[in-house]
Amino acid sequence: MIKILSVVKQHRKANFRALTRIAILSASLWMLWVALPVPQELESAELEQTSSVQGQGGANVLLNPSFEERFYWEFPNHYVAEDWNRWWIHGSNLPEYTDSSAHSIRPHYDGERAQVWHIWGRTYTAGIYQVAHDVNPCRLYKLSAWNQNHSLSDASFHARAGLDPKGTQLTPGPWSGAVERLPPQTVWSPEQTALYTWENISVTAEALNDKLTAIFYTSPERGSSNSTYFFDSIWDAASLVPVTFPDGRLPAPGGSRDPDFIYNVTATARLNSLVVEWDTKAPASTQVLYEIRTPTGPITPTLPYSHTVYVPIVSKALTDYSTYDMHTALNPEPVLHHRAVIGNLEDESTITIAYVPLSRYLRGSSCATESFAPETITIQTPKVYQTYLPLVAAPDEMLRSQGSSIYGR
Repeated sequence: MIKILSVVKQHRKANFRALTRIAILSASLWMLWVALPVPQELESAELEQTSSVQGQGGANVLLNPSFEERFYWEFPNHYVAEDWNRWWIHGSNLPEYTDSSAHSIRPHYDGERAQVWHIWGRTYTAGIYQVAHDVNPCRLYKLSAWNQNHSLSDASFHARAGLDPKGTQLTPGPWSGAVERLPPQTVWSPEQTALYTWENISVTAEALNDKLTAIFYTSPERGSSNSTYFFDSIWDAASLVPVTFPDGRLPAPGGSRDPDFIYNVTATARLNSLVVEWDTKAPASTQVLYEIRTPTGPITPTLPYSHTVYVPIVSKALTDYSTYDMHTALNPEPVLHHRAVIGNLEDESTITIAYVPLSRYLRGSSCATESFAPETITIQTPKVYQTYLPLVAAPDEMLRSQGSSIYGR
């Protein structure tokens, strides 16, 4: 008899737990259903995610950027950081390459090591370089490093950093270092001027290939002293990272154009947003320039809520892109299908939007921005609800928190 009562009691507990879970779940679903009368609002999270800035910052694409890995040896007596290569102008004096470690008289900016090249009594034009891969063409990259130079007080080092946008391999391999000249398309930083102090040197360039060449350069000059000059150049903590264009906007189209590069343009009203989509003939970046225009009189929406319009191909007249004072987040990733969101429009309003899609890509040996014909569209936005759901404890935790009365003890 006692055993039967125990079994019945256990069944009652199990049934009560199950019913409690069902009740909590049902209540949560009911609250969600009541609070969200517009089913399309479930798309708002997708819209927010799409409209966020994508890829405006990124990982350092240099290998061994702080020169902390091993230093390999090359003739005549050079020690160069792993993943880096030495270079010098053919016919100039050859400096000695070494590292600046904790046991060296030369400093390092971070970590335990830095790359050094130096010479006594002679000048030179030399440095190190690395060809960086995993680069997107027509995307801006910033090269920077910390540099310190040692010499007599009136010496000039002309130290600078350069980015070759085509990713040229300067030498056949680490066993060689002599070059006739540096790539003519290299973009250079301002020169470092101070002695015996760390100075950050940086330069920004747009990639014209799927690789970039980072170059660190010094070409010291003597001053007027009769003393023997020495020239030590120390480099550390380098980085090469993607950055956005000024003001977050793609460069405006210009020069020769491909009128058919952008096609299949559509615009869809969703909640208090306008989603613009298009295709391109080659992988390219994504952005829409737009402005909100104030109607001068009564107007009828050309694009009702949650409706897609296919924008016709029309002649591309000359456009003053500076008149579009707003823009969507730039997505620099090269893709064939593009999607940009004009969001945060006023609820329950009739809104006129003038917009133009832009995509930038590598065309031949340079980057070009293409646009579609400017379009003006009027939409009617609905009432958009924002719902805050209560935090509900997990069923088992909630049951245990109620004490022994829930369990019949």
